[in-house]
Amino acid sequence: VMHLIGWIMYFIIPFFTMPNFISLKQQDFLFFLPHLIINNVLLIGIFYINYSVLVNRFLLRNKTKQYLLILLLLFIISLIFSYLSDLLLFKNPPFKPPFDKPKFNIGPPPPRPEFFIDPKYFGNIFSYFLIVVFSSLMALLSERIKANEEKKQIQFEKKAAELSALKLQISPHFLFNTLNNIRWLARKKSDLTEDAVVKLATLLRYVIYQASEEKVALLLEINNLKDFIGLQEMRIGNNTSVSFEVSGLVEDYEIEPLLFIPFVENAFKYGVSDTVDSEIKIDFKLVAHVLNFKVSNSIFRHQFFENIENTGLGIENVRQRLCLLYPHSHTLNITEKDQKFTVSLRIELINGEN
Repeated sequence: VMHLIGWIMYFIIPFFTMPNFISLKQQDFLFFLPHLIINNVLLIGIFYINYSVLVNRFLLRNKTKQYLLILLLLFIISLIFSYLSDLLLFKNPPFKPPFDKPKFNIGPPPPRPEFFIDPKYFGNIFSYFLIVVFSSLMALLSERIKANEEKKQIQFEKKAAELSALKLQISPHFLFNTLNNIRWLARKKSDLTEDAVVKLATLLRYVIYQASEEKVALLLEINNLKDFIGLQEMRIGNNTSVSFEVSGLVEDYEIEPLLFIPFVENAFKYGVSDTVDSEIKIDFKLVAHVLNFKVSNSIFRHQFFENIENTGLGIENVRQRLCLLYPHSHTLNITEKDQKFTVSLRIELINGEN
């Protein structure tokens, strides 16, 4: 549509720029029209040859000399074609040209020097130059846009592949630890074993079906986390207190799945002791469109530093996912102070999406 509008304007503007266009007679108009159509059709052909072929095959491949040589050849061909068409039209015009009917007898025109160029060919040179410049700029701009789109597509596919790989690393890690908890309950012949298996089935259903989506309801993610905490509470003693609080309209937003489990899993894995009182606090607070997630746990250094390499696996995966999913709209702080290990995560959620 833009090309069509541009060419229509290119055709009609010369008529409006003529000083006597309003008083132009029909026969004069019909005399100029074939001349204009022939030259413009030729220029349109050169425009699309340069736009579609020459720029891509020569200019963008650093074949500048060949490119300029072909443009020069096309320019010479266009001048010859224009000259021959004018010669044919002026020899047998459908109407007698208006400039052959002078109003005043001013005598014969002065002789022209041999090197004299007809002024109308300067217009042809300017039009050719204009067509070549515009078609080249449009081709270069189109190629730049195409390259940017391809770059974005490559980045998108790379991001999707990285996120899929990170999810695959998180899910087996989470499943392995949950099965260990159930094994621990089975060894104790606990009555909670069956309930734990049911909760595990619920978690697996979430990981297999819901977590495969790009986004899930924030409320669903929180409920899944509650089931996970319920499994963890089955194996800890009475000397560990667990608090879980949620505030705000979490049902109105969506989020990427499996972002919070590694932090909570880390708190239960390294913040629980069989002999010393400990505390785990988990808090979701949604204010406007900003989600603040915080989990803190006591530190028992003998088990924390024995498994420090495994400790960072899930957290590092989440850190990478956050950088990919929320590159400029999240803040993650992990601190250790006063025998407390604290994770604070702030994510900006807009209209139910990241």
